[in-house]
Amino acid sequence: MTYPTMPPAQMPPMPPQGGEPPLDQPWYGIGFGGAIKRFFKKYATFSGRASRGEYWWWVLLQAIIGVVLGILIGVAGTKSVTSYDYDYASGFSAGTHAGFTGFGIFLYVILMIWELVCLVPGLALVWRRFHDTNHSGGFAFLALIPFVGGIIVLIFMLLGPDPAGARFDAGNQGYMSAMPLPPQGAAPMPNAGYGYPPAQPGPVPGYGQPAQPGPYGQQPPTYQQPPVQPYPGAPQPPQTPQGGNPYTQPPQA
Repeated sequence: MTYPTMPPAQMPPMPPQGGEPPLDQPWYGIGFGGAIKRFFKKYATFSGRASRGEYWWWVLLQAIIGVVLGILIGVAGTKSVTSYDYDYASGFSAGTHAGFTGFGIFLYVILMIWELVCLVPGLALVWRRFHDTNHSGGFAFLALIPFVGGIIVLIFMLLGPDPAGARFDAGNQGYMSAMPLPPQGAAPMPNAGYGYPPAQPGPVPGYGQPAQPGPYGQQPPTYQQPPVQPYPGAPQPPQTPQGGNPYTQPPQA
């Protein structure tokens, strides 16, 4: 018996450079504006992949906002505050230290709100960037390792794309989506090996209809009811005396 052969797996075609791919696909060669739009459109999307451009353009924006707000807080958001300390030996002494102005407090609150808003989409972006390198998004928690965690994550963020990362696309597409499935009701296929979809079962017969032939054209075994075993201590049925039941025998002549 022969089985239908399956063509080798093919990767989905990659969109041309400069053209915007679907939102569930990575955008290689993306610009600054496109990366920022994608960041907020995929606010809490942890499936799929993200290109290096999508990640590093966002890192650049974060750095710009942090530097600008930090300079404004340092220049216009602080003031010198005079404080008085008391010492038993020398009495009262005056000193100065830096404190926030009202404008500085306002800028600091804006910075904290911005960081909170970007917390979830930032984690999702790192998650998808790991997918683009064909690694689980859970590798993002490596950043929690003291001293070296951030360096490890940084190295992964610098890696180029791996086409095998398509297995992380939404709906577990990628390799499997490019493989044609056998027609419904086709003969069962043997193990096709790693990366191939399992054989699709044929239609299930309805109630009262004969079952489909089993593997290799053989009929499936019929089901037989096993004999009922009485439980221990159950009353035994009356035994029929030898010679038959006298109540069912014809009278003697």
